[in-house]
Amino acid sequence: MRTVREEEGIRKTSFRFYKDYLTKRVKDAVPECVSTRQLFKEIVVKGYRGSLGTLEKFLCTVRKKEGIRKTSFRFYKDYLVKRLEGASPGCVSTKQLFEEIVAQGYQGSRRTLQRFLCTVRAKEKMQKTSLHFHKDYLVKRVKDAVPDCTSTKQLFKEIKDQGYQGSLERLERFLCTVRKKEGIRKASLHFYKNYLVKRLENVSTVRASTNQLFEEIIAQGYRGSLRTLQRFLRTVRNKEEMQRTSLHFHKDYLA
Repeated sequence: MRTVREEEGIRKTSFRFYKDYLTKRVKDAVPECVSTRQLFKEIVVKGYRGSLGTLEKFLCTVRKKEGIRKTSFRFYKDYLVKRLEGASPGCVSTKQLFEEIVAQGYQGSRRTLQRFLCTVRAKEKMQKTSLHFHKDYLVKRVKDAVPDCTSTKQLFKEIKDQGYQGSLERLERFLCTVRKKEGIRKASLHFYKNYLVKRLENVSTVRASTNQLFEEIIAQGYRGSLRTLQRFLRTVRNKEEMQRTSLHFHKDYLA
């Protein structure tokens, strides 16, 4: 059987043991606000072995009940996240945000705010590198350009400036899906690639000129630039020249 001392020691490690002490500390500090970390240190010294999260939840309830919730940093987390999301990168300083929440009733330290903002900004930076973060922007850009078609390279440049670090190919696949859904797939060069390759293969004696191919796909609904077509045709023709230099290309003829 446990001794009285052992039972007392176990009891001190649980959060329940400190509820009255914490409530008194919060009430005695009114209208000031004792920081959560300060109270956590105090009860850890006394024997508490639980988590900081459990303490935060309890203090939030007590402060709300005592009408001093606004002095706690937890009260301003949603507000700060919205402020960062709604502002341009680098436009809102930590000092400015600190002054805003202090004016609303915050009485904690500036360092607590700095740690929180550092975490939020790091998370936001990671999100901006993925294509998923830019999908709503891209869909809006495509829709706003109808019936014209904004080039994939242009959109790639735009989201890259905003922090995107993915590949051009991945963007092309996504835009192809969006354009197809919006009924403007025919406006992009991607729609005509197979057609153009077949046209180049079918012309054996006289090559179809770039201008001729451009006029053909324009008539079918293409809305891109001549330069985009020129780059694509150059790639296809260079690939074709490389193939002609290999024996594999002439096997059917030799047989």
